[in-house]
Amino acid sequence: MRQIAPDLVAPTYGDPSAPSHKLPPAPPPPPPVVRAAPAAKPAPVLPPPITPNRDKPLGACEAGMNGFVACLTTAAELADRSVGDAERAAIAAIGKRADINPVVADGATRGLHATGDLWRMLRDRECADLPLVETGLDGSLFQRRLLCRIQRDVDRVETLRQRYGGEVSNP
Repeated sequence: MRQIAPDLVAPTYGDPSAPSHKLPPAPPPPPPVVRAAPAAKPAPVLPPPITPNRDKPLGACEAGMNGFVACLTTAAELADRSVGDAERAAIAAIGKRADINPVVADGATRGLHATGDLWRMLRDRECADLPLVETGLDGSLFQRRLLCRIQRDVDRVETLRQRYGGEVSNP
């Protein structure tokens, strides 16, 4: 395609008759801003941890205390550990029983490991999906989930002790 009057339409990038100027000097860099670190909120003083059990279902936590959610989180971790301790104690107790054949004891050990894993999946699923509709749980969704986990863990520890034996020392 041919363009008519290309010299009239072509872009001009600068005026050749304009004087050339030096660029102005760059401005000095701004002084660094020194900001004081924000005052951190002091961490709530939590009571010494107590593993949740039937007598103290929240461990050392009390509803309404300062740092209640942090305390519940610690209690849930302790309750989780107590389930693992109860499983190990039950497996050790089964292994020490003279009335059980070693082959049967080995199968029971594998069964306890497998059911422990499945139980945790069920507990996690139940405590993730159902705390909003479960009666007897109060607080935020996170608090309800923690309370659900703690309750299920306490129940599991008691079940393992009643059904398979084994003593666990509570801290």
